[in-house]
Amino acid sequence: MKSQKTNWWLDAILYAGFLVLFFLDLTGIELHQWLGIIIGFLALAHLVLHVDWVVTIIGKYFGKIPNSARINLLLDTGIGLGFFLIIFTGIVMSTWLNLTFINYTGWKSAHALLSIFTLFALLIKLLFHWKWIIRTAGKCFLV
Repeated sequence: MKSQKTNWWLDAILYAGFLVLFFLDLTGIELHQWLGIIIGFLALAHLVLHVDWVVTIIGKYFGKIPNSARINLLLDTGIGLGFFLIIFTGIVMSTWLNLTFINYTGWKSAHALLSIFTLFALLIKLLFHWKWIIRTAGKCFLV
């Protein structure tokens, strides 16, 4: 049960952090950039915790596995790619690099659209896993 609680807390922190990052007026640019990097590392930690599942499902993707596993893998791939591209576009237009030769409007638009796409994919994932989320939350808080 401890690993499910760890997964639940990591997922909750990832989701809450991602939502906070949507409110640039709340965080400001500097905190937004740092939180983005932190959330990126937490997403990578999430992947590491689930790498066995990913490898298993990829290996059996065209074999005999439930369709829900295929859908989850595709959804997770989209979310992972979304996080990677959000971080990449964020770093390119960050105050840390201060690049003067890029089209900031285009990069900012891409960053925002990728964030919206990834949030939409995360909401779908939450809908797919809502029973696990509620059950595990109960175990986390009603110890």
